[in-house]
Amino acid sequence: MISATALEGPQEMTLSVDLSPDGKHLAQGTREGSLFVWDLARKKAVIARKFATDVHVAWVDGDLLLVWTR
Repeated sequence: MISATALEGPQEMTLSVDLSPDGKHLAQGTREGSLFVWDLARKKAVIARKFATDVHVAWVDGDLLLVWTR
């Protein structure tokens, strides 16, 4: 079964998203330079960071989140 849930936060243009290997977190990178890591059970951002430019994300090797900017 697929379930859709809205996550409420800043309205920014999303460039990349990736689901953590355990399915508990969603990483989001935005064109405005923001990084968010969402706790899907609580529907809250547990990490919010600002960078100077576009942010891209990818989960690698379990709990390691790769973040890069352009």
